[in-house]
Amino acid sequence: MPTSSIDTFFACTVILAAALIATASVASTLQIQINDSQDLNKQSYLNALADHIINSPGTPSNWGTTNTSLTDFGLAASEAQSFSELDVNKINKLYNSSLWSSEFGASTSIYNTALGLKASQLLDIYIEQSGNSTINHLTTFTFNISTSINSKPTSANLRAYAKAENFESNITTSTAVNGRCNFSIEIPENATNTSFLIIFARAPIDSRLTSFVIYNIDNATQEFTSNDNILNIEGPINNRLTWNSNYSSLQIEKAEIFSFGYAQNVSVAQGTSYCMLPNLVDSSPQIIILNGHSNGSYFQTWTANPRIPFEIGSDFNQSEQNVFAYLITIKENLYKVEISFGDLQL
Repeated sequence: MPTSSIDTFFACTVILAAALIATASVASTLQIQINDSQDLNKQSYLNALADHIINSPGTPSNWGTTNTSLTDFGLAASEAQSFSELDVNKINKLYNSSLWSSEFGASTSIYNTALGLKASQLLDIYIEQSGNSTINHLTTFTFNISTSINSKPTSANLRAYAKAENFESNITTSTAVNGRCNFSIEIPENATNTSFLIIFARAPIDSRLTSFVIYNIDNATQEFTSNDNILNIEGPINNRLTWNSNYSSLQIEKAEIFSFGYAQNVSVAQGTSYCMLPNLVDSSPQIIILNGHSNGSYFQTWTANPRIPFEIGSDFNQSEQNVFAYLITIKENLYKVEISFGDLQL
């Protein structure tokens, strides 16, 4: 091949190779753009679904208080006075309802996709028992308390209630700017094995930032859900709290409701399995203590209104997790709700 032909051949080869590389580069870039567009569309779609769950009451709009089949899942209060205001009855119904597994996938228009819901308090409270001593049949417990928001120490006003058989006291104090304080309470020695310490904390910057924690003094552990199995408590729905038990000799004799600003007795008619709760005017979670006897022994158990914190749905161990977080209000108190979806199965 003449030299000029060889030069021409190599020049053409170089041009062709460059064109192929350029074409491959363009194709790769387009594929990335397509993938990015698909991811963006997926995120937008899932975000719209999450927004709908938070801001729509669902269908029927009062599904939290009825047994009607749920066709559209939404958590908003049907007569919400503000944006992202959730219905306390819907939250409480979700807490221990089989509705989650049977209807939610279809009611959110998602099929073969993992779905989860998590609700939590914004102000964290931690309790540490630092000591106890008994003198003259009174046991004194000393506690170290810390409060934080997003793991950052913060000051908070505290209202603590000590509750045991035939005994009740309360303390008002606060944590310092470092989020810490300590205090002591006295409980009759013979009642310590059934005693609770209930603590409410409220951020001075906003009364809607109010949280609770319960400390089981006998077990020396703090609780956000009751750890006993004496009663199965449902609700409250429309301020009606119901319960049932496998213990035939169990009898509920009294109920009490606590919030940051109030403590009040609640009447329980003998032989019934429910009580009606007063509508406390307080932007605070509520703790309901049920007192009674089983086989002749005193017991007390508790539940919260709303039933937060809780986490239901998929655990996402084997699934991609797309999380959408919201700051919401329930009964004028602030909480955080996270809605999670798995990867879309198209």
